[in-house]
Amino acid sequence: MCGRFALYSPATEIQRAFGISPGELQPRYNIAPSQPLITVKLNERGGREIAHLDWGLLPAWAASRQGTYRPVINARAESAADKPYFRAAWRQRRCLIPADGWYEWQQTDGAKQPWYLCSAGGNVLGLAGLWEPPVGSAAHGSCAILTRPASPELAHIHGRMPVVLAPGHWSMWLGEVPGGLGSLEAMLEGSSGREFIARRVGPRVNHPRHDGPELLEGP
Repeated sequence: MCGRFALYSPATEIQRAFGISPGELQPRYNIAPSQPLITVKLNERGGREIAHLDWGLLPAWAASRQGTYRPVINARAESAADKPYFRAAWRQRRCLIPADGWYEWQQTDGAKQPWYLCSAGGNVLGLAGLWEPPVGSAAHGSCAILTRPASPELAHIHGRMPVVLAPGHWSMWLGEVPGGLGSLEAMLEGSSGREFIARRVGPRVNHPRHDGPELLEGP
């Protein structure tokens, strides 16, 4: 799964990568579930826009069932298209989530060792996401990050990883160019771990209140 990630690249770099300015940004090294994050999605005119969404997707129909359902931070790419919880967002509300890297926890001898994973080239990543509009009195809409089985190079750390889309696939994922939902599923299966590097980090990342570049340092 993907339970924490970081976005510390300057706004100019995000604009260069995604073709839209995110405005003023504060570097964030420990983005956690339920917190707001920036995403790239299409507006009603079909152009890209920056949207602030809470991490934890909640469809409107789920929120109306008296707390039976809770926000979901991850959606499995293998089944999201068919599950009622994600099906509408899969078809109509896909987004990109800019990230410099993400964290995973490796189970070792009864303890959990955190790792930081990022692009080997230091590039900003575009994670595949799904989003829903605000529910009730919520200030923001909500989103979830798609995950897939980890590539062989990363599977020793954790069995799953976020779906990291190649820049050439961003337009299709957002719906800017026609591709068909079947093409989307094939595209998601092609995400590779060969372009990533992983390094052990210290336990401070375990607590959402900690946020700073020191989280990327070794244990």
